[in-house]
Amino acid sequence: MNETGLRLRKKQQTRAALADAALRLVVERGLDQVTVEEISAAADVSPRTFFNYFASKDDAVFGSMLDGSERVRAAVVGAPAGTSVWDAVWAAFRAEAEILAGDAERLRALMTICSENPAILARMVERGTADELALAGVVAERLGLDPADNGYPLLVAASAGAALRVAMMRWATSTAAPTAAPTAAPTAPAAPVGSSMATAPAGPSAATPAGGPSAAAPGAVPAGAASGAAPTAAGVSRPGAPADPSFPDLIDDAFARLAAGLAEPPAPRN
Repeated sequence: MNETGLRLRKKQQTRAALADAALRLVVERGLDQVTVEEISAAADVSPRTFFNYFASKDDAVFGSMLDGSERVRAAVVGAPAGTSVWDAVWAAFRAEAEILAGDAERLRALMTICSENPAILARMVERGTADELALAGVVAERLGLDPADNGYPLLVAASAGAALRVAMMRWATSTAAPTAAPTAAPTAPAAPVGSSMATAPAGPSAATPAGGPSAAAPGAVPAGAASGAAPTAAGVSRPGAPADPSFPDLIDDAFARLAAGLAEPPAPRN
């Protein structure tokens, strides 16, 4: 490994050490009982070094858990031509959910901290709002819409953010032990039948009523969701799937419920 690579690896290790120390200390003592100096000491660095990596104690607690917005936007931009924007966003969020679920213990601890500390929850919401605005810009560009006079891109981004938050809360408050992402993840969602997003995407684990969400009454629960059955991938059940859905499964459930409500996007103005 060359010198540049070694420096980058060292920086990544230092950042991870600070995030680990911050989360561990806050879980042990509570947010208000932990200082930047104590986090720095636990990671064997100086407070000055701490601020080279994080702007605040709260940011250190989050660590890399909120760093996925750029990956989401890149995935939406890189989605194949012909893929509806909702399918593209859905696939991007599910991929991010699988990354987060890969560190289930940290994610659950973070959600517990947020539930106990309104200030850090507000920071999470603030960051999420900024991410949604950035995603809306990407959606607008993909659709050829002007976000200044068309609310559809922001509606898509805000709905996706809401789906993520609901899935996170459902997963974090479940009584089941943390469940990592499935080892054999379903493929990214294909373009929906026809051109209307009113038909639920054949997306990953998209559990939908017969005929798709458009055939169900508003607010109807996707097939299997009410009974606690594991979600299905493209209408095909996963043998041996756990009765308690994983975080990616809950993402799929939230996106499937919203799919019927986001109809065909408006045409761009000439």
